Amino acid sequence: MAKRIRLPRIHPGWLAAAAGAALTGWVAWTVFQPVPPRRRRGSVATPDEAALRGFVEKLTAEFAPRDG
Repeated sequence: MAKRIRLPRIHPGWLAAAAGAALTGWVAWTVFQPVPPRRRRGSVATPDEAALRGFVEKLTAEFAPRDG
């Protein structure tokens, strides 16, 4: 007759703690994934880009060579 393999008994509290930790990790992994930024419709995407574009246009108008 084959010898029976005895597995150690797991306390229900440890089992519940492991299940809770696994669930918490899964929720955190799912919720806090990085979200790619959405591009807004229009010429610029962010106020920073709008400010930079205005600054560059002002410099270009001031220092660009004039015709005539």
